[in-house]
Amino acid sequence: MTKFLTVSIFVVIASMFYVDVCNAKQNILDIPRYGVFKVAVLRNQKPVVVFFTKSSCAICQKIWKDLESIARANDEDMYLAKIDVEEAPEFRELLKITNIPQTQTYFKGQLVSQVKGPNWVGIEAIVNHVLLKGQQSAKKQ
Repeated sequence: MTKFLTVSIFVVIASMFYVDVCNAKQNILDIPRYGVFKVAVLRNQKPVVVFFTKSSCAICQKIWKDLESIARANDEDMYLAKIDVEEAPEFRELLKITNIPQTQTYFKGQLVSQVKGPNWVGIEAIVNHVLLKGQQSAKKQ
């Protein structure tokens, strides 16, 4: 009974979070654990840019601000998620995060591309690519 109750509570909370993410005007997210990642990123139908960082990384903070600008300009078309691997170290193993920063793009729950390291030209290219993919998909519907 306790296991069932725990699972039920998790499903309800995850569902509420998923609805909030999909309906929120705010398209910039902090992902604190893998369960939230599965709901906010892997079940999302829009493009999601996931930025893996750590608080002590100065270049990461600059890149994050640039990514936030892109996300704000495209708030109807994409989500931007930040994962601090110092606060949530399980992501390193689960998603094979070998570099900080590391940027991944997802569309309809599938990994589209990634850039390892602080390569802004590469990051900007994969963000633009996944945005275009999302916009083309929206036009078809």
